[in-house]
Amino acid sequence: METAKLKILDQKLNELISRFPKHLDLSIFKDKDRLLSYFDLDFLRKRSVEHLLRFLSAQYFNRKKLLSAVYLSPKTRRLELRIMPTKLEFPFSSKWVVGILTQLSLSSRYELFDQVQLLKAVQKIIPDLRIVKGSVYLFQGAEDSIKTLYAEFEKNGDQFFTLSEIKALKTSLKDELMKSIERLVPSVFMTRNQEEVLRNILTLSQQIEHGSDLPQVIMSYEAQTAEELIFTVICVCPETLDVISIDNLQKQTNSFFQWILERKQLVKYIRQHQPVFAYIFRVLLTPHPTILRSDGSLNFFAARQKIGHYLKLNIGEFRDFNGGILIKQEEMLHSLKNALPDISPELIENIFYSIAPIEMQAILPLPTLKMLFALFMETLELPLADSFDYAYKSCVKDHLFIAIVRIPKGTFHEMAKDHLLSFDLPEVKQAAISLAMNDSHVFGYLLETESTQLQNRFLDSLEKLLTYWSEEVKKQQVLCLSLENPITSLDPRIGGDGVSALFVKILFEGLMRIGPKGNLENGIAKNVEISADRKTYLFTLRPSFWSDGSPLTSHDFEYTWKKILAPGFNTAFAYLFYLIKNAELAKKGIVDMSEVGIRAVGDHILKVELESPSSNFLEFAAHPLFAPVCRRIDINEPNWPLEEGPRYVCNGGFKIEKNHKDSSYAFIKNNFYWDKERIHLERIIITTGHHTQMYEMFIQNKLHWLGSPWGTWGNYFKPGPNDEILTYPDKGVYWCVCNTKHPFLQNRKIRQALALAINRLNLLETIDYFKKPSYSPLPSSHSQIPAPAIFETENEKSLFKEGLEESGYSSSEIPHLKIAFTLRTIFGKSSAEFISSEWKQKLGLTTTIEGYDYKTLFANLTSGDFHIALVRWQPWVNDPFYTINFFANPNDPMNFSKWSHPELQHLIQEAQLETNDENRKFLLFKIEEILIREMPVIPLFDTYYQFMKKKFLQFTPNHMLMDFKWARLT
Repeated sequence: METAKLKILDQKLNELISRFPKHLDLSIFKDKDRLLSYFDLDFLRKRSVEHLLRFLSAQYFNRKKLLSAVYLSPKTRRLELRIMPTKLEFPFSSKWVVGILTQLSLSSRYELFDQVQLLKAVQKIIPDLRIVKGSVYLFQGAEDSIKTLYAEFEKNGDQFFTLSEIKALKTSLKDELMKSIERLVPSVFMTRNQEEVLRNILTLSQQIEHGSDLPQVIMSYEAQTAEELIFTVICVCPETLDVISIDNLQKQTNSFFQWILERKQLVKYIRQHQPVFAYIFRVLLTPHPTILRSDGSLNFFAARQKIGHYLKLNIGEFRDFNGGILIKQEEMLHSLKNALPDISPELIENIFYSIAPIEMQAILPLPTLKMLFALFMETLELPLADSFDYAYKSCVKDHLFIAIVRIPKGTFHEMAKDHLLSFDLPEVKQAAISLAMNDSHVFGYLLETESTQLQNRFLDSLEKLLTYWSEEVKKQQVLCLSLENPITSLDPRIGGDGVSALFVKILFEGLMRIGPKGNLENGIAKNVEISADRKTYLFTLRPSFWSDGSPLTSHDFEYTWKKILAPGFNTAFAYLFYLIKNAELAKKGIVDMSEVGIRAVGDHILKVELESPSSNFLEFAAHPLFAPVCRRIDINEPNWPLEEGPRYVCNGGFKIEKNHKDSSYAFIKNNFYWDKERIHLERIIITTGHHTQMYEMFIQNKLHWLGSPWGTWGNYFKPGPNDEILTYPDKGVYWCVCNTKHPFLQNRKIRQALALAINRLNLLETIDYFKKPSYSPLPSSHSQIPAPAIFETENEKSLFKEGLEESGYSSSEIPHLKIAFTLRTIFGKSSAEFISSEWKQKLGLTTTIEGYDYKTLFANLTSGDFHIALVRWQPWVNDPFYTINFFANPNDPMNFSKWSHPELQHLIQEAQLETNDENRKFLLFKIEEILIREMPVIPLFDTYYQFMKKKFLQFTPNHMLMDFKWARLT
């Protein structure tokens, strides 16, 4: 479906280029490729070709327009806006949204504009709008001043946008957006408001008692624009004959800065009724290199010095009211940098500016600061072994007591930040520092007191606080996991692949579930009645609720399962439901959905009728694909699988707190879950990253699990004293899948030759994996033919030659094939390299290898966009039919090989109806013989879950789909 949509989009773009050759060229395809690489297939699936075409053409034309404007006037900010109402298409439902494309030529790199500013501007016009999750597109080239921001906005439920609302957006949004652009200012200095100005005038006026007193001045930073830096200068002085020189400041401009007199204000009278005036100036400075740091930020002290120098030239000597402490602060920082040459200047600045209160930065002696910094650096080098660990150093010298603590980022900072303030130290000079580092938080105290008793009392209270915090962290049941490959979907009906199903199992529960010892037990079903012919199942649901507190009913199950079976619903896993009466026919659109054997009988009973008796249907019902979704939410908020917090509604032991698919996920305990008392974990945190990075985090006790099924097992992973390595047979087979739609791979003998040319034992030696070669597409536990005769009696070169002749290929016409594999697997790339070498050496077949993330490779497999692919196949149910049904229908997306056989289809139907175990076993044997003979997939070796976990994580593998319902940290 998506492939066809992309082809139509390409065709439409080519038509546009042909119609408007003066305005469009092939570079628009770069915009298209960038857009498609930014979003996943789900984005493309829900939006029409027409909308994507509008987006691309509007982005292209508006960008050209802005580039011309920027060339003519580079310092001017310009904005182009396009409002595009569109409809998101979901199976059986749709939702109106408004797409807003904003393209902005920023006048300075210190300006900020992203979806936060866009949302604020939009909500000023239509307050109840929100951004559609997964719709934000943001792009700005490295040397580009033009920022492109696209986002879609929706209302709650199925509310529509009115014409007046669309008109309001078109007429008013542009002005609101221009006002929403934020200017970045240095965080150390705050801009002044009018209340501060008045307070400063009052303070300065109190310093003048005589006509001969010097003018009193305060200089403060106000703002920064693309063209200038703005300061506020307040000068309070008695009226004298030469006061006109102050007025003249605004007339004496140069290319560097300009003085603007905002107002002259009478403050008071002193002796002999001499008036005292306040002058408030705005001083505009050009961002000259002499007042900027190397990174382009403002050097506040250099700018202030230039203003003071120019003021002195015009009015003579004056008292810089706030200059003393700032100058002293600058001098001290400069001295520190000279005294500590081995510490980076940036780190020195960060630590120095974190000292509070701020006056301590100026008045603490250099030796004291050096002691503080030395202790800080010592503490920074101490390791943090656990999430509840802390590094602590203290020292006492003469009358000084310094304590520095480093902890993992987290709750302790909140507990400890007010510790000094709450401590009764009325006669003690004190300072504190607090600084967030990359992976930790460092804070410290400095007390100046000669009282040993007070020092000990303070130290004792701090140590007690640290101990209390450590014990509290140990009690927390927070499981930390890592994920290497992206998931497909958090929708149970779509996320049936191995990685996605792990997530779905955390968030949802079906009628049945696999218990802690691998046994089948009831889930949402309180009890199950099975008819004598084992074809009718009556599930009585226990009282249970969705995560938003609404009741879960049998209607939710009926709605979910039938939606999966609807012809228009795009999922690769509908075939798992074909055990149900008329399910396959309904999916093909042959029978009406009312004839499918799924029916809610009241709110708490679900009746399911099967096509034929099945000994494993209850095990199928335990798979996450059979979990329900909330019918009400799915109808009114069809984009819910991309949401988080209360907007993502589920029924499992956990619910989503954060759903950041590119970086992390956070699940918290679902208090509406019917069996919440059996769940010990309070939270599950899952971060994404490469396995080498995850290994370092595991060593530091920031992760509790490393390896399958969440990520790659690395042979260099070495367990520590608190770790253990576990191996669990996942009943999987590593397949080399042949796309039999490819002309070269249609021939059976060519596929056989490819299979025979691979020395499996040498392959396993090469990739350093478990020595369990596989010769059947079925998992070992389901196979009846462990050593097929073809691997002993046939020769790959003879078969390959015969296959070429039958297919009409000469040895010089052998096509070039591509071998696709999943990146971030222990054996993906190395297996592909080995197989490519074997085929080249033994058959003269030239291949290249291509690595993909799992999500992309899975999409290519289901669409048939590949030649050869290496994948792990795992049956989620202990039944050979789970794998055999994979080959039943060549048009099913999950039939990666796109192959089937009439004899095989007949035998599958016969075996499914057979009730005699021996006869059924014989039919399964014949089916396996066909699969080995035809070789649509080439079996390579059995796979295993291998992982390393912390010993304090109590967890027993109970299934190929790991279940953390009973996990706990001890």
